Amino acid sequence: MGTQRKDENHVHNFWGLSAPLDFKYLSSASRTLQAAMEDGLNLGADQSDKLAVLQVAPSDPRHTLLTMARAWRRQPEREVQMTVWESSCESLARHMVLISIILDTDLTPRERMEVFLEVYGNIKIRDKTAEYLEERGKMLGSVVLDSSFNEKDGVFNRLFDFSQLKYKEKDELVEVLRSYSRKQDFNMDAAWDWRCRKFYGERYDHLKNLVDWDYHMRLAETGATIVHFVQFREYRKTGIAFEIRDSRFTEPNRTLLSTAYGRTFEFTDRLGEKRGRSVSTRGLYTDMQCSPYLAFGVESDAKDLFRKANKEHIKTAVDVTEFNMESLIHEMYMNEKHKYIPSESERARYGTGEGEEQNASLSSVAEEEEGGDDKDPSEDPDEVAKKLKEEAAARAQSTAGRFRITLATGDLAKNVFNKNANKGAFDVIGLGCWMVHRLQDGLDKLAKPNGVLAVEDARYMLSITKEQAALFDTRVDELAKENGWSRLGDLDEIPPVHHIFTLAGKKDSQ
Repeated sequence: MGTQRKDENHVHNFWGLSAPLDFKYLSSASRTLQAAMEDGLNLGADQSDKLAVLQVAPSDPRHTLLTMARAWRRQPEREVQMTVWESSCESLARHMVLISIILDTDLTPRERMEVFLEVYGNIKIRDKTAEYLEERGKMLGSVVLDSSFNEKDGVFNRLFDFSQLKYKEKDELVEVLRSYSRKQDFNMDAAWDWRCRKFYGERYDHLKNLVDWDYHMRLAETGATIVHFVQFREYRKTGIAFEIRDSRFTEPNRTLLSTAYGRTFEFTDRLGEKRGRSVSTRGLYTDMQCSPYLAFGVESDAKDLFRKANKEHIKTAVDVTEFNMESLIHEMYMNEKHKYIPSESERARYGTGEGEEQNASLSSVAEEEEGGDDKDPSEDPDEVAKKLKEEAAARAQSTAGRFRITLATGDLAKNVFNKNANKGAFDVIGLGCWMVHRLQDGLDKLAKPNGVLAVEDARYMLSITKEQAALFDTRVDELAKENGWSRLGDLDEIPPVHHIFTLAGKKDSQ
């Protein structure tokens, strides 16, 4: 029972295993900390016009979205040039779609949050979400093919840069986006059942016990008990992570489908080498063991969400995820912090909480967009609502306008690491836990002097034991040190699930 199992059909990663990072904060705070740690080192403030960021296999756009949402906090507001590399076009397509949902002002704030989480973590979605996803896929596909395509407000033409994609990769990306059409039928229930049977094998009949072990002996041991066992078990059983009231999920979430490549084994030749045919198949090849709760559901600025009663959390990872998405949307559109206000029953039972005197519910964003409480009664309510909604949308579009996201895939060494244009180009580099072995492939040569590296750790990777996770962290430190990186101390707004390094002994020449 205690032996961890490798999921051989987990080919692609569509959600991360760590809380999101604000790269603008990471860049400025790390410079301050470096100056404090190194005698005589005067880095000063970084006054360059642009912040250059490289993300290697982040698995989802959580870092991008948080950096965009909190851009207003970092003054002066610098342009941000992000390069995002993923191993598949399916992952890049999800980046585009999920970002486009948050930037869609035709949806109310609550609809943005609900549709985002539905597409992000559920294997099945509502009919209306499937229709919406089909429309987004068509629109974004046109943006990829034609940089002059006149989509609404031109936001995505300015935001996404496809110059690093080959023609074949562009065509594949468009094909993936257009595969979100409802005409592309797929039996998601059968696919999930097949994944479970392949994963558990002869122990499939003991699925409940195996899920119980993964939760209590691995996930809960990391301290992530805010992920409620019932919700974790339900996800492992059904593939549905986020319920939306009494909604029925009837359509497959086509963003979670991907193509896996391999070879058949047909015979062994006279030299003893295995021979077969190259094959590919489209199906559900993402994570089904760790769950989508770990990216947005285990860390939050709202500490009231982690209160306990009788040693049990009064909230769950779903509540934390919803609040974090509400907060992200609020900050992006209103340019102000979003605080949690406990409900009346919570205040009566547990006290006032830390955020009572501050705005907190998602309805506050909607109220701002619809006119708020202090509108002039002599004005036409519809006109006021329209004006405020336009102002909120303008703020979000202004923020997005200072970002440029270059998408990349294919051979990581050839397309990113070995490009002369990328040498010494990046202020911040983010490395997903599935790609830590690339630390030894010249990653340090891509960083600017005093550049920062953030490496996702493996504490929530349920396919390995606690001991292996600890060895993983030790190996990350060893690889980083061998390749010129030195560990930085703790930074206030950086979740502990990330290891932060800077280039050792390399000082800015200015």
